[in-house]
Amino acid sequence: MIREIRGMLTFGPSPCLETPCMPGTAFQINEGNSVWYLKWNGRLLDCGDEFDGTRLQEGMHLRVSGVETILKDIYGLEHKVVELGSLEKL
Repeated sequence: MIREIRGMLTFGPSPCLETPCMPGTAFQINEGNSVWYLKWNGRLLDCGDEFDGTRLQEGMHLRVSGVETILKDIYGLEHKVVELGSLEKL
């Protein structure tokens, strides 16, 4: 399903996806009480990444759209993810 999200870009820990859990970081968009991880080209976006010519920085206000998915970590916890199709700075 295609999802459009508006919110502030934050930077924080990424879900543990491999055993052993290797700590990592990832960008997220906070929309209300929901947190969405941003994914592109098969991986979660991290510090220093850009999308479609826009360098991602914590605190940016964005409107993104893309395919909504759920990512399950090694503990069975589900995390909301959007595979980016478009991104617009607000």
